[in-house]
Amino acid sequence: MGSKKEIALYYPYIDIDDGGLIKTAALYWDELQTIVPESVLCPYESPISREATDSGFLKPRKVNPEDESVKKTGDEFCADIEQDNIKQNVITGIRKVKRKRFSRIHFEKWAPDSLFKVWQAIKNDIPLSPDIDDYVIFPEPLGNAYMSRLASVIAQKDKTTPLTNLPAFQDILIDRFINYEEETQAELAKLSLQTVRINRKVPLINILHFRDNHRKELLSFRRAIRKLSRQIGTGLNTAKRQQKFQEIIKDEVLPSRQEIEAKLSERDIAFGFSALDITQATLMGAIASQWENLLAGVGGGLISLTISLVRSLWEDRNIIKGHPLGYLYRAHKKFGAKK
Repeated sequence: MGSKKEIALYYPYIDIDDGGLIKTAALYWDELQTIVPESVLCPYESPISREATDSGFLKPRKVNPEDESVKKTGDEFCADIEQDNIKQNVITGIRKVKRKRFSRIHFEKWAPDSLFKVWQAIKNDIPLSPDIDDYVIFPEPLGNAYMSRLASVIAQKDKTTPLTNLPAFQDILIDRFINYEEETQAELAKLSLQTVRINRKVPLINILHFRDNHRKELLSFRRAIRKLSRQIGTGLNTAKRQQKFQEIIKDEVLPSRQEIEAKLSERDIAFGFSALDITQATLMGAIASQWENLLAGVGGGLISLTISLVRSLWEDRNIIKGHPLGYLYRAHKKFGAKK
């Protein structure tokens, strides 16, 4: 399980302009994908997306109206929206939003018959309109709900992990379709890595090299995240789940970094005493030999000092490697922005 390729599927947008999200994702996942219609040949325009594509980290997950996952999502979405009680809940929720926002979804992310059924179900209450370049405009809550459902269906089929930077939300349109184990793992990984606060000047390729060079620590970190994710119940509502996320970050992730730093400081102190002891032993040996073998005594002391230094450095590395969140600490030391 730990050695398989870990892929995150980002939604709801095709292009990503959030450099922080891409760079933190690169610390945890082996590959990042976004949902891209087959007809869109050049999906990535933002500088960070192009950088991620050139490095081989960001790739399109192509879809079309005949895609099995697109059809499945459309069928399920229509089955819900055609139920009067669900439709009324959706309409009421959208009308309650004071600041109306809209999202654009490409036609190829819909099965045509499903899109027509959704339009028929809500056309008298919620406006849907075509946009330029083969997109259709939805009220944002409805559009985001559909994209969340589509990402979940694709991720389940492909065995990937849905990832988003949208505020967490579940409602009657998507809640029962969410894979909570994968969603929880993604959210905890994202929140944990955000404690690193990567310096925005760090090139993405440096982060990818770091990830590959610390593979064992990464696998240990992933196991720790999965273990922590099991502490969050699947039956919690959104507010309680978010509170639980924050509690885990505050009570377990941040103190782990402090624990590592404290252990490393203790090793430095222990090494200081060890060096002093070696020096004293060297001098006492020279005095006992009436300074006749001073060179041997000093040489022995230096050898012992070198051995002690190597042992100390080795133990320091083992402290980090042996700690489940040692990978997080290494990333923080390497890429963390100065306060």
